[in-house]
Amino acid sequence: MIRRDHTMTDEAVVRIRHPMSTVWRWSASLARPIALEDGTRLVTLGDVRMFILKQSEHIQDRSSWRQAAELVILAAEHGGSIDAATAQVEDALFLEARYARGWQ
Repeated sequence: MIRRDHTMTDEAVVRIRHPMSTVWRWSASLARPIALEDGTRLVTLGDVRMFILKQSEHIQDRSSWRQAAELVILAAEHGGSIDAATAQVEDALFLEARYARGWQ
């Protein structure tokens, strides 16, 4: 809890309490859709959430997936970078040879 005093403006209080001003929510679109080898498409942060939760525990425990989960949660619930979350999910899928990367 931040104490107000006469020298702190309301704008400063808001900035301190909410350093990330945009909260995307789980329905927010990824930076780009992700196509998997099996034809599955991940389009939203919620799609990625459900995909990760369906994976076995030993997959979820891999550092690439833990980092992906953290970035997806940060984006959905705290306004973190959707670009960073998307890139980490792509990297985790690539490491498992499950990402149908479209080379351009």
